[in-house]
Amino acid sequence: MPTRRRSVIAAGGGLLGVCGVGLSTLSTAGDRDPASGHSRLVVGTTLYDSGLAEELAAAVAETCPHLAPAPVPRGTGAALRALAAGDVAAAIVHHPRAERRAVATGDAVDRRPFCVNDFLLVGPPGDPAGAADATDAAAAFDEVAAAGERFLSRGDDSGTHARERRIWDAADRDSHGDWYGETGSSMGETLRIAGSVGAYTLVDRGTFLARRGTVDLETAFATGLDSPSELLRNVYSVLRPPPDRVDEAGVAAGRAIAETLAGDPGREAVRGFRADGERAYRPVEGTDSSDRRRSVKP
Repeated sequence: MPTRRRSVIAAGGGLLGVCGVGLSTLSTAGDRDPASGHSRLVVGTTLYDSGLAEELAAAVAETCPHLAPAPVPRGTGAALRALAAGDVAAAIVHHPRAERRAVATGDAVDRRPFCVNDFLLVGPPGDPAGAADATDAAAAFDEVAAAGERFLSRGDDSGTHARERRIWDAADRDSHGDWYGETGSSMGETLRIAGSVGAYTLVDRGTFLARRGTVDLETAFATGLDSPSELLRNVYSVLRPPPDRVDEAGVAAGRAIAETLAGDPGREAVRGFRADGERAYRPVEGTDSSDRRRSVKP
């Protein structure tokens, strides 16, 4: 992996503490086209579609006004590649296995789980597959396949797509067939298409609540936000690029973003966020062993 060193935050004054020091010489990477991949904060499309990404960026901007990160949505695979290339200051993703691999291989550092929600199986009104009667997520997916009901996958190397594949594996089901399709698109767009064709799909709670008034879909199977089952538990973490792949300003920006999101400002933003009037996420609980930080922090 080439050791490119990119400047990834906007010019500003010498903020202290969590916002870093000596920021007066930073370049204006924030003026670049966000689509170019040089933006400061890449977020999973689920966070973007639900609206939480903007609240988290606002928490960073309030804590560190000279950073003002503009969140850009990418699937987890693309976000982790951006980290490895040193194209961003930080990334928020939700694929723990891939995140840990990235840290282990040196393509990311400082993994900090900071918020949780849950995945839902949603489908047409009336639940024609009878998934609601299932005992667990794998059994619910099995009901959809057994009934031959249409299922739409994101098929985009996202955290949601990875979790869907994991649930099919747990169900011991081959997801190939006329009843199964892929959108290759974001969570919001996949929901829209699923609603228009009467298909089931896997979605995170935040995006579904934000979009449920616009799609003809209902929750078919869920285990709850406060105590989701292992297969439906959805943990979001913030990670930074390896320090040798960004310049000193980028390292300072990444640390500031990570400290803010994993600290009180980020937790308060998560705790106060509502989608369609309902809680959609909760802060990570430090007593939950599955949330324990596994990171390298140069």
